[in-house]
Amino acid sequence: MIGEKTKAEAQAMLQSLFKDHWTEIKEAYTKSDETGLTVSLSVGMKERDGLVHLKTNISFVSDRVKDELTLDIDEKQQELPGMKKEAIHTEKGKQKKTEPEKKEEENLSPF
Repeated sequence: MIGEKTKAEAQAMLQSLFKDHWTEIKEAYTKSDETGLTVSLSVGMKERDGLVHLKTNISFVSDRVKDELTLDIDEKQQELPGMKKEAIHTEKGKQKKTEPEKKEEENLSPF
């Protein structure tokens, strides 16, 4: 069962994480673009041997990384000879093939 002691310890642990990483958070905020910075704090609680096991985490990204791969898969469709499945790499709404995919495509050319 969780109670006031669990609440107080969780708050103290989260505060400690925030304090310990404050310098890095400030640096990440300074580097951030117009989207700003998100700092996520989480608490996990689990009963273990009659005790409440607390686990706290802090998460933030100092450099913005945005990437996406998409692929439509039809489990029923057989692959045609000579065709390869291809993931579409998107960047700011534009579809493009990654460099290895471009090179593979050039190597597949019959000319």
